[in-house]
Amino acid sequence: MTRTDILIRFIKKSIAPIITAILLYNLFAGLCIANGSVNYMYLLMLCGIPFGIRFMFTLPVFIGNPGVGIFMTAANIAIGTVIGGIILIWKLLVAVCYVPYTAVKLITA
Repeated sequence: MTRTDILIRFIKKSIAPIITAILLYNLFAGLCIANGSVNYMYLLMLCGIPFGIRFMFTLPVFIGNPGVGIFMTAANIAIGTVIGGIILIWKLLVAVCYVPYTAVKLITA
């Protein structure tokens, strides 16, 4: 593996998730401020939307009457945002752990 390959993987695994998290935080931080304080649960859910969008409609939506369908749609969106927030936290942990791994790879390469 060459130094260029190592740096490209470093950018993909470490720099890109951190920049994405910073951009999402700056985008949604204004929406989550109430009474001068930030509601971090709402912020985590909003920042998790891009990461959890593929999990949003896993449950069947229109079962029975329209009220159940509306509830299932809301539940799907809530589940997707929570899963996306967990994925965001996981990607940030991987990004932090990948820094020393890249340093060792660059030294030994």
